[in-house]
Amino acid sequence: MSGDPETVPLAGDYRGAAGVMAFLARLDATARVLMPTLQDLLIDGDCAVVRWTMPVRSGSVQAELQCVDILRLRQHRIMALEQVFDTSAAAKLFGTQTLPRTLQPDPVCQNGAAASAVARDRPGDPGS
Repeated sequence: MSGDPETVPLAGDYRGAAGVMAFLARLDATARVLMPTLQDLLIDGDCAVVRWTMPVRSGSVQAELQCVDILRLRQHRIMALEQVFDTSAAAKLFGTQTLPRTLQPDPVCQNGAAASAVARDRPGDPGS
């Protein structure tokens, strides 16, 4: 997950199965995801886009994050996942009310989003 770790404590680079497991462990230690709700699912060939909401609690603070996942599939396996979410709500959830000026758009996403989570399954990656 890219972004400023001071704004989003889960920020980091997660690759392959081991990276996904590390991200989930870190998420579990930082926040509690309540009941995600699917809003839309679009599938076109080997690409899928999922729009969903994720109520999250961190300590006594609760926020509902709006999320969009962009998945690339090959032979029924996820090859790439880009997750774009409401960074303003995440900043409030994790105790930083405003985003730092140094936070730049994620070059992987290239759509102006302030942060995205990227998990890629590439040959040679640990856990792939």
